Amino acid sequence: MPRYSEERKAAVLKKLLPPQNRRDLSVSAEEGISDVTLYSWLKHCRQQGMPMPGNRTTGEDWSPEARLAFVVETADQPHKLTQAEELAILSACNQPRYRSLPQSQIVPSLVDKGVYLATESSGAHEAAPQSAEVDQLHRFTGKGPNQVWGYDISYCPSAVRGQHWYLYLIMDIYSRKIIASEIHEAESGELAQKAG
Repeated sequence: MPRYSEERKAAVLKKLLPPQNRRDLSVSAEEGISDVTLYSWLKHCRQQGMPMPGNRTTGEDWSPEARLAFVVETADQPHKLTQAEELAILSACNQPRYRSLPQSQIVPSLVDKGVYLATESSGAHEAAPQSAEVDQLHRFTGKGPNQVWGYDISYCPSAVRGQHWYLYLIMDIYSRKIIASEIHEAESGELAQKAG
Protein backbone atom coordinates (compact mmCIF):
# COMPACT_ATOMS: atom_id res chain seq x y z
CA MET A 1 0.00 0.00 0.00
CA PRO A 2 1.59 3.33 -1.05
CA ARG A 3 2.15 6.08 1.52
CA TYR A 4 1.40 9.70 0.64
CA SER A 5 2.90 12.77 2.25
CA GLU A 6 0.60 15.05 4.23
CA GLU A 7 1.27 17.85 1.70
CA ARG A 8 0.14 15.70 -1.23
CA LYS A 9 -2.88 14.43 0.71
CA ALA A 10 -3.88 18.04 1.53
CA ALA A 11 -3.47 19.11 -2.12
CA VAL A 12 -5.62 16.22 -3.35
CA LEU A 13 -8.28 16.81 -0.67
CA LYS A 14 -8.42 20.48 -1.67
CA LYS A 15 -9.59 19.31 -5.11
CA LEU A 16 -12.28 17.06 -3.61
CA LEU A 17 -13.67 19.40 -0.93
CA PRO A 18 -15.54 22.70 -1.30
CA PRO A 19 -15.22 25.01 -3.12
CA GLN A 20 -13.76 22.87 -5.96
CA ASN A 21 -15.96 19.77 -5.31
CA ARG A 22 -14.33 17.72 -8.05
CA ARG A 23 -15.52 14.17 -8.75
CA ASP A 24 -13.65 11.37 -6.98
CA LEU A 25 -13.02 9.34 -10.12
CA SER A 26 -11.60 12.24 -12.15
CA VAL A 27 -9.22 13.19 -9.31
CA SER A 28 -8.28 9.53 -8.90
CA ALA A 29 -7.35 9.23 -12.57
CA GLU A 30 -5.55 12.59 -12.60
CA GLU A 31 -3.50 11.95 -9.46
CA GLY A 32 -2.94 8.20 -9.89
CA ILE A 33 -4.43 7.48 -6.46
CA SER A 34 -7.01 4.73 -6.07
CA ASP A 35 -10.62 5.74 -5.50
CA VAL A 36 -10.66 3.56 -2.37
CA THR A 37 -7.88 5.69 -0.88
CA LEU A 38 -9.76 8.89 -1.77
CA TYR A 39 -12.95 7.54 -0.19
CA SER A 40 -10.98 6.70 2.95
CA TRP A 41 -9.56 10.23 3.12
CA LEU A 42 -13.03 11.74 2.59
CA LYS A 43 -14.50 9.48 5.27
CA HIS A 44 -11.84 10.70 7.70
CA CYS A 45 -12.66 14.33 6.82
CA ARG A 46 -16.38 13.68 7.30
CA GLN A 47 -15.72 12.18 10.74
CA GLN A 48 -13.84 15.36 11.67
CA GLY A 49 -16.94 17.41 10.76
CA MET A 50 -15.51 19.04 7.65
CA PRO A 51 -17.99 20.23 4.98
CA MET A 52 -18.32 17.65 2.24
CA PRO A 53 -19.55 17.81 -1.36
CA GLY A 54 -23.12 16.58 -1.68
CA ASN A 55 -23.52 16.81 2.09
CA ARG A 56 -27.19 17.59 2.71
CA THR A 57 -26.67 18.70 6.30
CA THR A 58 -27.18 22.33 7.15
CA GLY A 59 -24.43 24.61 8.39
CA GLU A 60 -25.78 24.16 11.92
CA ASP A 61 -24.61 20.52 11.85
CA TRP A 62 -20.99 21.54 11.20
CA SER A 63 -18.54 22.47 13.89
CA PRO A 64 -17.84 26.23 14.22
CA GLU A 65 -14.30 25.65 12.95
CA ALA A 66 -15.58 23.83 9.86
CA ARG A 67 -18.13 26.56 9.12
CA LEU A 68 -15.54 29.32 9.43
CA ALA A 69 -13.04 27.40 7.30
CA PHE A 70 -15.71 26.85 4.64
CA VAL A 71 -16.74 30.52 4.59
CA VAL A 72 -13.15 31.73 4.39
CA GLU A 73 -12.36 29.22 1.64
CA THR A 74 -15.39 30.07 -0.51
CA ALA A 75 -15.79 33.80 0.14
CA ASP A 76 -15.42 36.03 -2.86
CA GLN A 77 -12.89 38.77 -2.28
CA PRO A 78 -14.46 42.13 -3.16
CA HIS A 79 -12.53 44.48 -5.40
CA LYS A 80 -11.80 47.86 -3.90
CA LEU A 81 -13.03 50.89 -5.79
CA THR A 82 -10.41 53.31 -7.04
CA GLN A 83 -10.41 56.87 -5.73
CA ALA A 84 -11.73 58.13 -9.10
CA GLU A 85 -14.62 55.64 -8.94
CA GLU A 86 -15.44 56.70 -5.37
CA LEU A 87 -15.49 60.37 -6.37
CA ALA A 88 -17.71 59.65 -9.39
CA ILE A 89 -20.19 57.76 -7.19
CA LEU A 90 -20.24 60.49 -4.56
CA SER A 91 -20.73 63.28 -7.08
CA ALA A 92 -23.58 61.39 -8.79
CA CYS A 93 -25.33 60.56 -5.51
CA ASN A 94 -25.00 64.12 -4.22
CA GLN A 95 -26.77 65.62 -7.23
CA PRO A 96 -30.07 67.22 -6.10
CA ARG A 97 -32.28 64.75 -8.02
CA TYR A 98 -30.58 61.70 -6.40
CA ARG A 99 -29.82 63.03 -2.94
CA SER A 100 -32.97 61.66 -1.28
CA LEU A 101 -33.10 58.35 -3.20
CA PRO A 102 -31.76 55.01 -1.98
CA GLN A 103 -28.96 53.32 -3.90
CA SER A 104 -31.43 50.73 -5.26
CA GLN A 105 -33.14 53.54 -7.22
CA ILE A 106 -30.08 55.60 -8.16
CA VAL A 107 -28.20 52.81 -9.95
CA PRO A 108 -31.07 51.77 -12.31
CA SER A 109 -31.81 55.43 -13.07
CA LEU A 110 -28.19 56.06 -14.04
CA VAL A 111 -28.02 52.83 -16.07
CA ASP A 112 -31.14 53.93 -18.00
CA LYS A 113 -29.15 57.03 -18.98
CA GLY A 114 -26.18 54.90 -20.05
CA VAL A 115 -24.06 55.72 -16.99
CA TYR A 116 -22.65 52.74 -15.06
CA LEU A 117 -20.65 53.68 -11.96
CA ALA A 118 -21.02 50.71 -9.60
CA THR A 119 -23.33 47.97 -8.46
CA GLU A 120 -25.89 48.80 -5.82
CA SER A 121 -23.87 47.06 -3.10
CA SER A 122 -20.44 48.51 -3.94
CA GLY A 123 -21.81 52.00 -4.45
CA ALA A 124 -23.91 51.99 -1.28
CA HIS A 125 -20.86 52.12 0.98
CA GLU A 126 -19.45 55.16 -0.80
CA ALA A 127 -22.72 57.01 -1.27
CA ALA A 128 -23.92 56.92 2.33
CA PRO A 129 -25.00 60.43 3.31
CA GLN A 130 -22.76 62.20 5.81
CA SER A 131 -25.39 63.74 8.04
CA ALA A 132 -24.74 65.14 11.51
CA GLU A 133 -26.21 61.94 12.98
CA VAL A 134 -23.81 59.74 11.01
CA ASP A 135 -20.93 62.07 11.86
CA GLN A 136 -21.82 61.74 15.56
CA LEU A 137 -21.48 57.94 15.33
CA HIS A 138 -17.87 58.30 14.21
CA ARG A 139 -16.95 60.15 17.40
CA PHE A 140 -16.87 57.05 19.59
CA THR A 141 -13.29 56.57 20.63
CA GLY A 142 -11.69 54.32 23.13
CA LYS A 143 -8.80 55.55 25.24
CA GLY A 144 -7.81 51.94 25.96
CA PRO A 145 -8.77 48.34 25.26
CA ASN A 146 -12.27 47.00 26.09
CA GLN A 147 -13.88 50.43 26.43
CA VAL A 148 -15.84 50.56 23.16
CA TRP A 149 -16.81 47.58 21.03
CA GLY A 150 -18.34 47.56 17.60
CA TYR A 151 -19.79 44.79 15.51
CA ASP A 152 -20.04 43.92 11.85
CA ILE A 153 -22.31 41.44 10.12
CA SER A 154 -21.00 40.18 6.79
CA TYR A 155 -22.93 38.19 4.20
CA CYS A 156 -20.93 35.10 3.22
CA PRO A 157 -22.06 33.16 0.14
CA SER A 158 -21.24 29.50 -0.30
CA ALA A 159 -20.52 27.35 -3.31
CA VAL A 160 -23.87 25.62 -2.70
CA ARG A 161 -26.72 27.41 -4.46
CA GLY A 162 -29.15 29.02 -2.04
CA GLN A 163 -26.97 28.50 1.01
CA HIS A 164 -25.25 31.37 2.77
CA TRP A 165 -24.22 32.50 6.21
CA TYR A 166 -23.71 35.69 8.14
CA LEU A 167 -20.41 36.23 9.91
CA TYR A 168 -20.76 38.24 13.12
CA LEU A 169 -17.57 39.92 14.34
CA ILE A 170 -17.34 41.81 17.63
CA MET A 171 -14.32 44.12 17.57
CA ASP A 172 -12.56 46.27 20.14
CA ILE A 173 -12.52 49.78 18.64
CA TYR A 174 -9.23 50.76 20.32
CA SER A 175 -7.09 47.75 19.46
CA ARG A 176 -9.08 46.61 16.36
CA LYS A 177 -8.82 43.06 17.69
CA ILE A 178 -11.65 40.59 17.22
CA ILE A 179 -13.29 39.86 20.56
CA ALA A 180 -15.78 37.27 19.33
CA SER A 181 -16.99 35.76 16.08
CA GLU A 182 -19.93 33.56 15.21
CA ILE A 183 -21.61 32.30 12.06
CA HIS A 184 -25.39 32.16 11.77
CA GLU A 185 -27.89 31.48 9.00
CA ALA A 186 -29.83 34.70 9.68
CA GLU A 187 -28.99 38.37 10.06
CA SER A 188 -30.29 39.80 13.32
CA GLY A 189 -29.31 42.44 15.86
CA GLU A 190 -30.34 40.06 18.64
CA LEU A 191 -27.81 37.48 17.45
CA ALA A 192 -25.16 40.22 17.35
CA GLN A 193 -25.95 41.11 20.99
CA LYS A 194 -25.64 37.44 21.98
CA ALA A 195 -22.30 37.18 20.14
CA GLY A 196 -20.88 40.04 22.21
